[in-house]
Amino acid sequence: MKRFKLLGALVVFLFQVFALGAKAQDFEVKQRLVEVPADGLNAILGTQTLDPQKLGSISEKLFAQPLEDMMQKTGSAGARPEVGENVFYISGKKMRVDTAGVDGKMSGIMRFDERKIYSIMWASKQYTEISMDTMKHMQKQAGEALKNMPAMEEALQQMPPEVRAQMQARLGGSSSSREQVKVTKTGRTATVNGFDCEEYRAEMTTAAAQLFVAQKYPEVRQAFDVLMKEFGGFQEVAKEDGMPDVFNKIPNGLPVLVKQLELDPFGMEPAYHVTEIQSITETRLPADAFEPPAGFSRVALPAQ
Repeated sequence: MKRFKLLGALVVFLFQVFALGAKAQDFEVKQRLVEVPADGLNAILGTQTLDPQKLGSISEKLFAQPLEDMMQKTGSAGARPEVGENVFYISGKKMRVDTAGVDGKMSGIMRFDERKIYSIMWASKQYTEISMDTMKHMQKQAGEALKNMPAMEEALQQMPPEVRAQMQARLGGSSSSREQVKVTKTGRTATVNGFDCEEYRAEMTTAAAQLFVAQKYPEVRQAFDVLMKEFGGFQEVAKEDGMPDVFNKIPNGLPVLVKQLELDPFGMEPAYHVTEIQSITETRLPADAFEPPAGFSRVALPAQ
C-alpha cells in the first residue's frame, strides 16, 4: 500500500513539474513615456539656443538630472511634460499594446502569425483591420511624399554642409549613406526600477542617447526587435533619431531606461524623450486578448 502511495505522490510531483515546464512564457510590460517640451529644456539649461555643436555638453547635463526632478522643475516653469503609459502584452508571435489618450482607451494588436494589425477603439466599440504588407506600402508612400516636399528642400539648402549631408542621408539614401551612429558601453552600472543594468551612450550628428540595459527577459527583447523590424517604417519615414540603428548595435539585453535628446537641424523645437520599463510580469494570457472584442463592429480605413 505504501508503494502505491509513493507512486501516486511521484506521479503528482512529475505532473506538476511538467506543467510548470510547459507553461507558456507570456508577459505584461508596463512602460512610461515622458516628453519634456522645449520651454522646459530652456528652463533647465538657462538658454533659448541649443547649438548642435554643443550636443555633448548639453546632453550630459540633461542625462545627469533625475527624471522626477526634471519634471518638477519644468512644471514649476509652466512647461508641464507630457506623460504617457503603455501596457504591452506579449505571447509568442502576438503582441498587444494598450494606451490611454484624450479619446479614451486604445489598443493595437499585432498578429505577426497572421500578418494582421487590429486597432481597437474601446469608447466607440469599433475596430479597424489592416494587413502588415499594406501598412508597409503606406509607409513607403508617406516617405516618398515627405522627401519630395518643396519646403524640405528649401530647409536643406539653409543648413550647414555637414548637417545637410547628414539629413540627406536620413531622407534619402542607401544604407551605406545613412547617418553614422556611435554606441559605447561605458562600464558603469545602475539599478533601474529593480533591474540590474549596464549603461550605454549613443552619439549621432544632432542627437544623443543614454541607455540602461538589463540582461533579463530575452523573450521581451526579441518581441520588441520584431516590432521594430516590422514597423521601423514609422521611424524611417521621419528619420528622426537613428534609434533603430542604436538598438541594432546593442544586440543583447533589454533597454529599461532610454533618455534621448535631439536638436532638430530644421530649426524646429528640440526634443527630449525618456522611455522606461517600469515592470515586467510573467503571466498567462487568454487567446481572446489578441482578437477584437466580441460585439465590436469593424470600420473600414480610408485608404482601403
